Amino acid sequence: MDHLKLRELGIPGCLPEFSLQPGRTALMMIDVYLRSVDRRYGFAARARELGIEHELEPYYDRVENVVIPNLSRLLKVCREKGIDVVHVKVGAQTLDARDAGWRYKGWKMFSSLKEELEICEQLRPIDGEVVVSKTTSGVFNSTNIEVILKNLGVEYLIIGGVITGNCVETAVRDASDRDFKVYLLEDCCASPCHEAHVFSIRHMDKNYAHVKTTSEVIREIDGTWPKAVRAEAV
Repeated sequence: MDHLKLRELGIPGCLPEFSLQPGRTALMMIDVYLRSVDRRYGFAARARELGIEHELEPYYDRVENVVIPNLSRLLKVCREKGIDVVHVKVGAQTLDARDAGWRYKGWKMFSSLKEELEICEQLRPIDGEVVVSKTTSGVFNSTNIEVILKNLGVEYLIIGGVITGNCVETAVRDASDRDFKVYLLEDCCASPCHEAHVFSIRHMDKNYAHVKTTSEVIREIDGTWPKAVRAEAV
């Protein structure tokens, strides 16, 4: 019997159902910066050096045609509804990145062009949106994002981005362990290895988060937020 079926049967436990709540929800987008999502940089540049660029074609196809368009759709809705938006990216506080975690130092994450760490144009932050720069895989481990979210009154997180089984999964696990209720957007995530993406999504579903599609979340927001506004007006 597979993991998800066991979860649904309550072995060892199944995440309780919940619904997003106006005024207590935020969208969190993980690592949609150029190094991770643009064919000119990062993964693609290294693959070209190795002559294996074709191996990453499914990843970039999904990022360009599924992940970024879906995140853009949801971002537009969140901005219209006044839902807080959090942009998570890699970035050091010191000029030589000596404050970075040892893994990122080993990966030479900060040795390339600064431009590579800019968020992609389609999802670029606007004034008033939260932007945090992390020096480890986990945004909760190397930023003050938990304090920021608590101060904003956020209890529910909608999470998407890349890489599914790395920084996205770390964010989901850490958020859940800190008592945030999480929706994980399957069609807003990607991994260079799609099998790893599928495994990560299935393992987190009903365990650390409820896995949703972009359309499902937008329908929930559209059906909940207008009612809440009318109720407050009365």
